[in-house]
This record gives sequence, C-alpha cells and structure tokens, in this order.
Amino acid sequence: MNMTLLSEKKYDVLCKKVAHETFDPWCEKTEIIFKTHKIQDKNDLMLAIAFAYSWIPTVPKWRGELDWARCKEQLKRLQSGNSTAIAELFRLIVPSVNNSIIGTSKALHFVYPELIPIVDSNVVKAWRSIFNEDERNINKNAGVARFPLDFGKGGSRQKVERHIDLYLQYRQNLIDWSSRLNGVSTRDIERKLFLYGRIIES
Repeated sequence: MNMTLLSEKKYDVLCKKVAHETFDPWCEKTEIIFKTHKIQDKNDLMLAIAFAYSWIPTVPKWRGELDWARCKEQLKRLQSGNSTAIAELFRLIVPSVNNSIIGTSKALHFVYPELIPIVDSNVVKAWRSIFNEDERNINKNAGVARFPLDFGKGGSRQKVERHIDLYLQYRQNLIDWSSRLNGVSTRDIERKLFLYGRIIES
C-alpha cells in the first residue's frame, strides 16, 4: 500500500473540515459508561448490543440463535491479544443481530475500544470521499479499503462476508494511519471521519 495515502497531511485536512463539528451529547456521555462493560456471558453480550443500538436509529432484531460457546472461545482469544479472532466474532454475531456489521462494530468497540474500531454510514461516506475519489481507477488507492455505497446494509451471506473483509481492511488501515500520527488513536481518526461524513451531502 502507498502509505502516503494515510498521511499526517491528510489527517490535518480532515481535522480542519470538522473543526466546528460536535458529537451528540448522548454519545459523549454514554461512551465512557459503555466502555466499562465486560463480556462474561451471553447476557453481557446482549447488553453490549443494546448499548450499541442506543447509538443507532433502529431497533435490534434477533435473527437467529447465537453460538455463544464459539463466541466465548473467540472472545478469550481476543482478550489474550489474538486479533485474528475479530473476523470470526463478526461472522458469528453479524448474522444473529440485524445482519449488521455496523451494530456489531459498535457493540464490540465498547468492550475492546483499542482493538475494534467503529464503522457506520457516516464513516463510510467520509472514507469514500477521501480515498475513493476515482472509482474508475481501482488501483489508485491499492491497499485502502474500498467501501461500496451499500456497505453494511445486509444482503446475501456472500455479500456480508465480503463486507466483513472490507471492515477488517479498514481496521488495519486505521491502525496503520494512527501509527504515522503522533498521539492520535484509531478512535480519534474514526471520530473525525464520523463528523466529516455527517456534513457531506448524500
């Protein structure tokens, strides 16, 4: 990947675009509370999902029985520092709750904020504006997640799998970008993306 794409200059431009934007007070007040949550059992996971959907203008719909035994196994792997468990957690949780990568990212972010960044429609909109400027040149930003317009909006199992892979690429992009910025976390970048996406006209 051309790492100049994830540059300090590009982050500075992003910061200037949202310099006067603010977050919803509910999100600001609850984020600190939600991030104290731990997942020990299935009910704890359900609570994390409920927290996440207080940030989303929709009601979570239980689509199928969650394989808690496998989830617990992957959560233990993640707690021990094995980030490869993230992909499996998404594949287990997403189909059970709204078929939503967005909801799953928020629920798991509250429990593992340093490991699992949030993605939502505003973040995707901002990301596309910054990195997907030329849709005709697929190799222009090779290595940077190329979100489609309908990212995270459900669909077939194959489509959801592709979108999970895109999320994982986006996650790695944020980690790489953060590593090039002094004292800037992946959450700092994601928050700026959210604010920028919110002011972009659809």
